[in-house]
Amino acid sequence: MSQFTPANTPLIGLDSAPVNKFNPNSVLSPSLSASRNTCVLLGDSITARCNTSISVAPANVVGSAAGTTITTSAQNVLDGRVNLSQSQNPALDHSIVQATNVDANVFTIPVPTSGNPPSSLVISIQTQLSERGWFTWLNALTGQRFNLLNNAAIGGETVADIALRVDRDVIAYSPGICFIMAGINDCSAGTPAATTFSRLQAIYEKLIPYGIRPVLLTVLPLYTGHANFATAMPLAQQLNQLIKNYAFNNNLLCIDAHAAIVDPASATGAALVDTLDTDNIHPSAYGARLIGLAGAAMFTPQTQTPPGLTVSQVDNFGSSSSNWQLIDTAPWNASGGTVTGTNMSGTAPSGFTVQLTAGTVTSGVVSVPARVAATDGDAIGNNVQVVITSSGTPTVQMFPASIRLRLVAGGTYQFRVPVRLTNVAGSNLRGIQFQMQFAGVNGQSAIVRAWGNEATVALATNYADGTYHMYSPVFTVPSWFTNTSGGFPILQFAFSAAGTALTVNAGRWTMQRLS
Repeated sequence: MSQFTPANTPLIGLDSAPVNKFNPNSVLSPSLSASRNTCVLLGDSITARCNTSISVAPANVVGSAAGTTITTSAQNVLDGRVNLSQSQNPALDHSIVQATNVDANVFTIPVPTSGNPPSSLVISIQTQLSERGWFTWLNALTGQRFNLLNNAAIGGETVADIALRVDRDVIAYSPGICFIMAGINDCSAGTPAATTFSRLQAIYEKLIPYGIRPVLLTVLPLYTGHANFATAMPLAQQLNQLIKNYAFNNNLLCIDAHAAIVDPASATGAALVDTLDTDNIHPSAYGARLIGLAGAAMFTPQTQTPPGLTVSQVDNFGSSSSNWQLIDTAPWNASGGTVTGTNMSGTAPSGFTVQLTAGTVTSGVVSVPARVAATDGDAIGNNVQVVITSSGTPTVQMFPASIRLRLVAGGTYQFRVPVRLTNVAGSNLRGIQFQMQFAGVNGQSAIVRAWGNEATVALATNYADGTYHMYSPVFTVPSWFTNTSGGFPILQFAFSAAGTALTVNAGRWTMQRLS
């Protein structure tokens, strides 16, 4: 166990007796009340990677008595929370702290240190969501049913490490739900499954008196190439059975993430091909999607309606500056926009641009069909539709007109769009990105990311036909933002090779002012 103790965070009683059986009519019941959808994620690097995660060399982490300055390669870190781990500097590791943007490459954190850490610092950026994250897919597949208050997952931690942070990083946020996936690092270290589970159980039962409902996840299988595969997998299988039995006996929900990506034909319990990245432990976008699907099947009928998408032109800021929807077109009309790029054709709606920004396409046909309840889930307005046939490695973008003049420094916002994909198989769609960039007068630059294409391997299995609700983290416009550039969400599709025609529909584009 790592030797650290967050301030004012006592070690929970790992050897205490379990609480009484849970009341099926309490907050722990499988039915969720309308106010229970706020959540916190708790775990290790597998869950930390629901956000953009980067490794920063020791030379680029410079400490001083005033704080620590971190230099990245164009990560555009917006003012907001970052999770820190694995630097072997106890002042930095096991922390979730506030980042302050300096420019596109540099940010500071209020942690006084001296010199450089012994090892590279791993950082997870909470204002940027990643397609490698199982929760990113779970929320997209359930129509954004969960309001994420904090991703309290930190890489490299054991369950005993995580237990030390429960008060500070979970209970302090008062969520309705806490998703917990932890234990694979214990298994890799050879810790007996019973010991690991007793520590997990103590975390589950610590949350109950605070009205926080634990949602359990089993730990993931590894690839055989992992250095500790032979040690970890038998222990992981034992631990998972303990987790599932506990959930069943105590009326708790359990997402069997292990079952979602394990190879049923593997005699050693290895992960299914293409479900993990090349490091043999972390999910690929494909693996994350399969885990998200397993969770979505449990939660879709049980949770409340997600935050609103625009429903009519009456919502629009252009109709009244007191309105919450900053984008004036959802779209509501069928022409008047811009289509650019070689072999791109058709009509975009007023206020929208669809463009080829890199590579080549055989064709890219843009249209503005009315939304249909049978396929889109509603008949509100139109979709921006583009049928893309890749002839290489193209990137195609769509975006509404800039709303930067409507943004107020210090205000909080969230951008949203449901995206429907059809005929993914054979298209060689590599990844999707949905983000918004801010620029400042002194060279500052930052990105908020609702969906990040970070796949290290281009897999045809990353995506499948379906509708994905892509919502950004709630963010605050920084004080340094200038309204002279940036300030609009861009939806981008990247391809790995020539392929068959992919149809993309995106409608009810929303940029909500929250305060």
